[in-house]
Amino acid sequence: MQVSDEGQQAMRTYFNWFYWCINIGSLIAYGVLGYVQQEISYFWGYVAPNIVLVIALLVFVFGMFYQFMHTFWNLYRSGWAQFSFCAKY
Repeated sequence: MQVSDEGQQAMRTYFNWFYWCINIGSLIAYGVLGYVQQEISYFWGYVAPNIVLVIALLVFVFGMFYQFMHTFWNLYRSGWAQFSFCAKY
């Protein structure tokens, strides 16, 4: 179910939380990365965001794969996949 189906107030609440989470996350990231670069080393200050970026990419790819397989499996169980395969041959 999409947020827009819940109404205008739910959509405002969602984007309000989204906005604040993005801003607080960036504030924490700048604070932590600034500390790491000044107190530990610049190398780890550059490696840490790259590690987080790779983890985020893996979560996205596996989530997309899971969603695709879940959708395909539901279509397969409903008989749509057999029907479309038989219609071609």
